[in-house]
Amino acid sequence: MRYTLLAWLAWGLHRADRTAILVVRRQSEPVLYLERGDGHKVAVLAIERGDQWFFIWGPEMGVPAERQSTTVETIAQAVA
Repeated sequence: MRYTLLAWLAWGLHRADRTAILVVRRQSEPVLYLERGDGHKVAVLAIERGDQWFFIWGPEMGVPAERQSTTVETIAQAVA
């Protein structure tokens, strides 16, 4: 599920003209990297809490994954 959510997010960000790199390592969970305007990369993770999935990208930054209509826009603006 984690990979599917991050792949969906990567595609949405690509359609919003943002650079996103999905990294899938052999012995760890997938991570999506977004490139900010200053060239730095921000890691976005998909995590499960209870029965809900969230995208997180900082100690206190996150959005529920099921809000597909606003998730891409929210993350694209937050990681500008």
